Amino acid sequence: MIKGFAVFRMDPKIGPQHVYRSDSIGEVTHQEVLAIFATHNLFREGFRGVHVSNRTWATYVFPPWIVALLLGPDEPIGPLREPMKKTLHSNKLGDNPKAEDWKNLHRELIVEIQSSPVADFLTSKKTTDFLKEMIDLEINFFDPQFNFEIGTTYPAADHLTGLDSYDTRLFLEKLTLAGIFTSEPVVGVTHCPICLGFKVVSRLACPKCSVTALDVVRFPASPDSDEAESSASKKPMELFYSCMTCQHTTSEPVVTLLCTECGSQFQPDEAAYRNMDRLVLNRPIAESLIKKVEGTTPKK
Repeated sequence: MIKGFAVFRMDPKIGPQHVYRSDSIGEVTHQEVLAIFATHNLFREGFRGVHVSNRTWATYVFPPWIVALLLGPDEPIGPLREPMKKTLHSNKLGDNPKAEDWKNLHRELIVEIQSSPVADFLTSKKTTDFLKEMIDLEINFFDPQFNFEIGTTYPAADHLTGLDSYDTRLFLEKLTLAGIFTSEPVVGVTHCPICLGFKVVSRLACPKCSVTALDVVRFPASPDSDEAESSASKKPMELFYSCMTCQHTTSEPVVTLLCTECGSQFQPDEAAYRNMDRLVLNRPIAESLIKKVEGTTPKK
């Protein structure tokens, strides 16, 4: 539920100013105003969610204004980004809007939010059935797996959606945008800094001439009775790599990376990396959404 609407303005001389608020909000504390402006520290156009004490705001900077919606505790933040952006860009506010102008903007925002595609998506039977099954099966998160063709996948979620891995990921991304899931980075994946492809292989190169044609040479490990007794995991053989071009032998070959999609070669410190996220169910919001949808669905 959206509880109310407020507007702030950045004055370069005296700082943030409180311009307007709907009657349903009550007082906006100085701490809240500072937190809202601190979240948009560069003061460029953009959307942010702000949590202060026990209140949550969806805020959009539209210089020189910050437009803010006060949300109920279970209201998803993500779906509000595009409706706020669209409404602000289509509304001619002028330099000195009156109170009536802000009231009209508030009404337009509510209409746009209620008609947005994300709002329709959240109230669809497919979405609520998916969330109910997760809760019934006591599934609290989905862990990522890597696929060379499409990147991050969530096989456990594929079983619930009945979709292919790519469409399931798009489905989960929409739910994450809506605040139904929160993402937690759990692992990083190397990808090519040139073409951004995932098909990267590692190769060992000679530190002297950089050729990657090496021969593995194994020697028995040097006997050390004291260490042998103290470490049952000691390797029985030592590995060396002999270059088949210059015959240089080393135990520390250079690691190089090769993109099999575009052929680029690069060092590990030149590689690009991408996180894969665990998606954690925000259960209170999911349950609130299910209750809201089922409460408005006519019974047969």
